[in-house]
Amino acid sequence: MEIPQVVYSLLEWSAFLTGLIYIFYAARNDYRCWYWGIFSCAAWMIVTVKVYDLYADGLLQFFYVVMGFVGLYQWKKGGKGTELAISQLSWSQRIGFALTGLGLSFAGGYFLSQYTEAMATYLDSGTTVFSIIATVLLIQKKTESWPLWVIVNSAYIGLYLSRDANLFALLFVVYNILAIYGWYNWRKEVGE
Repeated sequence: MEIPQVVYSLLEWSAFLTGLIYIFYAARNDYRCWYWGIFSCAAWMIVTVKVYDLYADGLLQFFYVVMGFVGLYQWKKGGKGTELAISQLSWSQRIGFALTGLGLSFAGGYFLSQYTEAMATYLDSGTTVFSIIATVLLIQKKTESWPLWVIVNSAYIGLYLSRDANLFALLFVVYNILAIYGWYNWRKEVGE
């Protein structure tokens, strides 16, 4: 039995709206963001694979669902039984994350281009890899997660526009605005 298109449309709108709530709460350093993020990513996972043929992005959304539970725990109890504090990476950690991300992006893009029917393989892979890195940094409450999200979100805008996923492209424009707010807000909290 084929699922009617209206179901995918409702899932897409649900992912959009709950995604906005997620980023808003995350930028405000509120652990409730993770509840909204889990729902948004679960809905988005279905749509990106079934409607837009973005396989790596679908896997990424699955990863986000799992990481939503990790993030919820980490933000509430990750600071040795108390709420985790916002902190920063060292320069060597920043360089390490950047080089690892570039290497994995190229490897993933090559794999997708050779062994799948996925579209925009290198861009899809790069946005996926750096989204994973940004998520890990966000879960650890590192301020560097926010400027990385701005870069990744900008790439996603182009990717989604190329697939006519206009609602998701709009979502990432708003995500960028909220990521800039989150970066400002978190830097203020660490006294930067």
